[in-house]
Amino acid sequence: MNKLFDKDDFIRKNNEISYRLLENFLKTELNKETFSTIYRFLEWQNFRCGEYEGNQYLIQKQSVEEVRIIDIVSEEFCDDFSQTRISIRVTELLKLMDEMAETK
Repeated sequence: MNKLFDKDDFIRKNNEISYRLLENFLKTELNKETFSTIYRFLEWQNFRCGEYEGNQYLIQKQSVEEVRIIDIVSEEFCDDFSQTRISIRVTELLKLMDEMAETK
């Protein structure tokens, strides 16, 4: 089976903290009720920008190619947002979500 999402490559391009933030986002926000809504929000190319607000995280669609994931709960308690925000390519996040769906 080919690996859809390359964790090591993501960490190399970003850092370990960003990967942990991404992991926490996936665990916190993705469940059987929200998965398809978030997936469609990401893949729909006619929707070029916008936001999806979850329980702890906000997904900002920057373009059809990139989203920013923001830990809005943590940002209430800090001034440095370098550890509460990550940017990721839409295709990368969709691949990761596909991989998650296959394992369930």
